[in-house]
Amino acid sequence: MARIALDSAERLRITGALASIAVARTRGAILSALLRPALALQRAPRRLLVAPQDIRTIDPVRIEEYQRGHFTFGGQSLDVAAGSPFAQEPPSAAFARALCDFGWLRHVRAAPGPDISATARKLVDEFLRHHKARHSAALEPDVTARRLVSFLSQSPILLEGADRDFYDRFLQGLKQDHVRVLLALCHPQADITRLNLTLAATAYSLCAAVSAQRLQRASQRLGRELAAQVLADGCHVSRHPGVLVAVVLDLMPLQQAFVARGITPPPQLSAAITRLQGHLRKLRHPDGSLALFNGMGPSSMDALALALAHDANHGTTPSAAGPGGYLRLSAGASVLIFDGGLPPAMRHSALAHAGTLAFEFSSGDQRLVINCGSCDDTKPLLREAGRLTAAHSTLEIDDTSSATFADEHGLQAHLRHQILAGPEKVDIERRDEAGDLFLGATHDGYARQFGLLHTRQLGLSRDGERLIGEDSLSLAPGARPAPDLPFRIRFHLHPSLKAQPADAGRAIRLETAHGEVWLFEASGAHLILEDSALIASRAGTRPTSQIVIHGKTGVATRMPWSLTRLQPGP
Repeated sequence: MARIALDSAERLRITGALASIAVARTRGAILSALLRPALALQRAPRRLLVAPQDIRTIDPVRIEEYQRGHFTFGGQSLDVAAGSPFAQEPPSAAFARALCDFGWLRHVRAAPGPDISATARKLVDEFLRHHKARHSAALEPDVTARRLVSFLSQSPILLEGADRDFYDRFLQGLKQDHVRVLLALCHPQADITRLNLTLAATAYSLCAAVSAQRLQRASQRLGRELAAQVLADGCHVSRHPGVLVAVVLDLMPLQQAFVARGITPPPQLSAAITRLQGHLRKLRHPDGSLALFNGMGPSSMDALALALAHDANHGTTPSAAGPGGYLRLSAGASVLIFDGGLPPAMRHSALAHAGTLAFEFSSGDQRLVINCGSCDDTKPLLREAGRLTAAHSTLEIDDTSSATFADEHGLQAHLRHQILAGPEKVDIERRDEAGDLFLGATHDGYARQFGLLHTRQLGLSRDGERLIGEDSLSLAPGARPAPDLPFRIRFHLHPSLKAQPADAGRAIRLETAHGEVWLFEASGAHLILEDSALIASRAGTRPTSQIVIHGKTGVATRMPWSLTRLQPGP
């Protein structure tokens, strides 16, 4: 992949970002130093008033495994014949984080009883008494925040039948984690980490018998954070679809805790839940999975179903573009989800992709055109590959992404893998003509490097049987004609499809597992099937294919294509 050189304006912006980070870190160090003595004087709560309900799914098999000393997180396992899992060397940092955040405690609710409660209490006590300081992962801000919420949520089971010593240690542990959360909020944090910290601080203030003033401050902080991170259309500032699910599943129990306490929640709380749920519907394919944009990995179907179980939108699915830039076209059994948004601001872009004007397309519960998606941070090289324009169903010029990443310039340690430069303008038009749906969009991500604008026109017939498209390149205003450059238009296919060349290479025949047949055609172009990969898969990276249209910028700058259903499934 070609590396885009940074111009003086971009270098200045990066210098400013690095300076802002340094100032924020210095400010955080001063604030935490001033706050620490006051927090040290805070007493542990004498009792808990409410417990937020953890609404995530539970599995009775998991707690039976814990009783046998078998722990599995993220596909990695640890067997403890005797002793504590916290005393063992974890198989990975991700495993250690999952172990120490205690989200797995919710499975205790699947088989309640004295024995199960005693097992859970024993594990928590081992952690609190002997191993909390041993694991560096346990002290990470995000892990601390999730553990605090988990302990609060599972406190009725943990404290039932507990002796006074454990009761006091447990409440003291809650207080210590709350102090760590407040101190971490003094420092610059990633968006979702900051939101998790804010949620944990609010949950503690609701559950513990804190003063009305402290509870009010926590509620106001939550309102400000939600207003800053949830856009008007429900998109998160990171534009990461998967973030929406986790946030909704955390916000709904918190809203119930406000009600249980008889306290009015901040108005931003209910509004955020409603907007987030609506945006989830916009990005969800008919098979229940979320579109693979901007850091999205494999979908958790049960978590998504829970997030939409009490949908205040009553099933309404928004389709128009909002501040997040995503659009949805739906006709017949077909659904098209389109990324017409700008990359997030630099400070929000650590997981964002260079996929402007990419789309995904489904017919019923069968996904046809996809993006490669993302994976967890245990596979950093694969994760970074999934961010490239080439990993998306859109146009790419000269093996160059439409956005530039900090990693390409050796700045990932300072800027956390952020996007340094990318499209600065995306023009979108959407219209409905007698039931046929059309949208067009143009982005300038290639204007600075190549002097070219990419325009994509899409049309979906009213019956959903035909998708027509055209990709074109035009000279950006004020730009000089560039030399001929190779471009590729990629259409990544779902691994379950059977793809075969047809009509002497002028078409590609696609057959679904249900026997449905679609035909992809491109006027005047030779279509090539190349290897691709679905990165966002729970079973590991899955090989698949991609349809690729090759061209030269000075030869063919308008490329019409179509996808037509020839044969319905049974």
